[in-house]
Amino acid sequence: PTTKELATHMGVDEATVTKHYREISNSVMVSFENLLQNAAENDAYHEEVAKEDTMPEASLAKQELRVQLAKAIDCLTEKERLVVSLYYYEHLKLCEIAQVMQVSEARVCQTRAKAIGKLRDKLQLYLEG
Repeated sequence: PTTKELATHMGVDEATVTKHYREISNSVMVSFENLLQNAAENDAYHEEVAKEDTMPEASLAKQELRVQLAKAIDCLTEKERLVVSLYYYEHLKLCEIAQVMQVSEARVCQTRAKAIGKLRDKLQLYLEG
């Protein structure tokens, strides 16, 4: 259906429908099956890391990865760093971060997704290079 048809059917104006489209486009879809698979892989990874902790080269690699992550975080904008810090370190919900930053929850979600993408790209380059 067109925006006009949806607006008519819902009994609202087209601007409201357009607003909802924008809000929906900021959401992130996550596969539950992928989350379960990633959790299982994480468990296996953590078991492997625990074994490697006794090996000096593993400790150095872990330390170097932390340094690279810190450098990647430094490349984020101030707002992106704030969102990452509040979400991952302070464990605030998106709606709480939105209140702190005085922006919409959709904007916080968008900023977090952009920051994670930047971090992933930076670390991907490091891991591949």
